[in-house]
Amino acid sequence: MSALRGSATLEQARVYAKLGMMVIPVHGIEAGKCGCKNGQCSSPGKHPRTPHGIKDASLDSQIIKDWFSGARANIGIV
Repeated sequence: MSALRGSATLEQARVYAKLGMMVIPVHGIEAGKCGCKNGQCSSPGKHPRTPHGIKDASLDSQIIKDWFSGARANIGIV
């Protein structure tokens, strides 16, 4: 949901979580392709970066910090 980078992404993810919205990091678009590096990706820039997909969504501030600190991730809201 967000094209922000770095600390701005982390802070926005925390805002969503404080509002009760479950967030998850999703792959972004890099050089016109999905950040997952799969040339055949069927959902470029829109699928979760976590092992269990949307089941990993969280409101936990520390988990969100771990996901978004320094990562090139977009914010997904579940």
